[in-house]
Amino acid sequence: MESDMAHTHSHADTPGDDNAKRLMLALAVTAIFMVIEVIGGLLSGSLALLADCLLYTSDAADD
Repeated sequence: MESDMAHTHSHADTPGDDNAKRLMLALAVTAIFMVIEVIGGLLSGSLALLADCLLYTSDAADD
């Protein structure tokens, strides 16, 4: 006996893929700002920028 509820669909674009892309984008932006702050902190001798870089590192680790 065949079911009348047969259907087809594709999993090519699942919501999980979109979330993974967003997470990777957020991590990439965080890493870019982190590198910029390390360079700026070292060039200017600013402990505030270096400390803020550590905050970015902890944010990235939480993601």
